[in-house]
Amino acid sequence: MSTNAGILATVLAAVAVSLLGCTAAPNSADNPPTSAPASPPPVSGPPVTQAPRPTDTVPAATNVLATDIPAVAEPTAQPSAVAPTTEASVRGTWLGTIESNGSSQGIRFLLRDIGGVISGTALWDSGKIDNGLRGSFEGDVLTLDDSIVGGINVYEGTISGDVFAGEHTTVPRLQGQEPSTFEATREE
Repeated sequence: MSTNAGILATVLAAVAVSLLGCTAAPNSADNPPTSAPASPPPVSGPPVTQAPRPTDTVPAATNVLATDIPAVAEPTAQPSAVAPTTEASVRGTWLGTIESNGSSQGIRFLLRDIGGVISGTALWDSGKIDNGLRGSFEGDVLTLDDSIVGGINVYEGTISGDVFAGEHTTVPRLQGQEPSTFEATREE
């Protein structure tokens, strides 16, 4: 048994030396040195790559140059089928006149469009102010309304380029009151 124990001790010592990367065993008289260290045991996991040294040659297939990257096609300008945004269509200051019961006076709409929410103010030359207008814009029809004491002012008209024209009514309509008409042009 002692022979087997001695062989086992020698094998374990050689394994230990191999793992430590040494070339000589503790008992160098029994184990002469080798010329190269033993290979390390295999490691599981993804392979580890090393960066090439300046003296190494790198195969051409591993060199990636900017010219090797495929070009991305530039978009070409083509007419868009998307309708213009409401912001571009209604936002701004609109100056015009409003005709009511045979008389005419100036009116100014100050309109905003923030994320599709239309709001604004209508200023009449008579001093009347419809502040807090809320609106909707569908197709070319713009509808604005403003709650007032006892009713609602409604401005409904079409936008054609920089012209907003239509009717103004008060709901409920006062006895004998006809709808007013207005036309306003957007300022530059």
